[in-house]
Amino acid sequence: MPSCWSIKQAYPSSADGTYWLWTPKLVDPQQFFCDMTTDGGGWVLVGRGREGWSFPYAGEGSPSTLRNTITGPGAFAPASLPTATVDGLLNGGRVDALPDGVRLRR
Repeated sequence: MPSCWSIKQAYPSSADGTYWLWTPKLVDPQQFFCDMTTDGGGWVLVGRGREGWSFPYAGEGSPSTLRNTITGPGAFAPASLPTATVDGLLNGGRVDALPDGVRLRR
């Protein structure tokens, strides 16, 4: 599937968790954490953490840590996907063109 949103639309009872996503710009399918409950669900986690962000182009931490450490003290450390991966999830589109926008949760 190309997105958490498309999975949620096709399978409305989908639970929060790790899913394989693929777009032509991603080249190969990759695993991502999908929030399938908040605000109707269908959100892909691209970053999390509390303090100490540096926002490097190559991302912070590892994608596996990001998708597997969602809550608790382990999730306090900043972690984000590389910019190229986020661009791949957007399949070459622009963030400001997303019909449902971007959701930031604090």
